[in-house]
Amino acid sequence: SLPFVRGLGVAGLRLERCYGVSLLWLLPGWGPRLDKLPQQLRRTLLGALDLVANRLPAQADVIISVWRAGP
Repeated sequence: SLPFVRGLGVAGLRLERCYGVSLLWLLPGWGPRLDKLPQQLRRTLLGALDLVANRLPAQADVIISVWRAGP
């Protein structure tokens, strides 16, 4: 979760940014449901879900964090 990621910081590092990647991949049956959709709809749906995950990292399946040296 996002609070956990923020808690990973140590002295000399600052969290520059966090963003999320992917939504719903852990949902049971997600893959088979996606397989039933037309390819263009599937791409559009996955792109939209990635945009939501990017803006709401606490809701994402994966959180990417970027740390920099500094105060």
